[in-house]
Amino acid sequence: MTTTAPRSSRRPSAGLLVASLALVLAASGSSTALPGKNTVKADDLAKNSVTSKAIKAGAVKSADLAQGSVDAGALKKDSVRPSHLADNSVRGDDVQDGSLGSSDLVDYAVSSKNGVAIQATSGPGQDAARDNAAERVLLSAGPITVYGKCYVDTVAERLHAELFVKTTEADVLVNAPDGTTYSGGDVFLQPATPEAARSVLGDQVAPVGGSGARQSTITIASDQEYLTVLTSLFLQRRDPAEPTGPYGAGDRCLFGASIIG
Repeated sequence: MTTTAPRSSRRPSAGLLVASLALVLAASGSSTALPGKNTVKADDLAKNSVTSKAIKAGAVKSADLAQGSVDAGALKKDSVRPSHLADNSVRGDDVQDGSLGSSDLVDYAVSSKNGVAIQATSGPGQDAARDNAAERVLLSAGPITVYGKCYVDTVAERLHAELFVKTTEADVLVNAPDGTTYSGGDVFLQPATPEAARSVLGDQVAPVGGSGARQSTITIASDQEYLTVLTSLFLQRRDPAEPTGPYGAGDRCLFGASIIG
């Protein structure tokens, strides 16, 4: 006689059922796969979920940026070149005094027909005050640059306005009836000529409230250029507490230089 063992009728416990259900839900998740390529849109992304490290170099173009969203603080030094600027997008007010030299300008790029006003700087004595003053380029052509300086000699208490010519080419002729003349022979304007000896027009006023003006036509000749330049300067002394003068507040100079003929 054969005896058959009874089958087990054990059912899975409630804990096993709950664990199994949790495992199934975790595996399936609540996300839905997006079909095809390029199907992730901006509204599929959480705010700030895309960082700069996730963006391919060169992937962001100008058209992707909102107007005014990039300011100066976001730009790397020297990253903006002239080719990046629209014509006439940079005005005089955008440029710091003394930040441009003749090497930064194309020929005839500057011709101050309307005049350039400069706030005076100062120094103890005329030589020191002149050295401290920034160059304000008025005209640049080939190797020739015409620039102005406005300064106060605090020892003599005089405001000076001076126009200068400088060159990067040797043996330049300068005829300045009201200033220094280099007429050839053994007398030429050179790149190493001291600044004080390159003054072609100047004036000065002492009392506060005083003003002055000068005008002259100078001729400059080099191997590359022959220029006739009309130059002018005006200067005013004003107490800073007084109302603004014709060229602005305080001690100021107004310069002009333009090619004629």
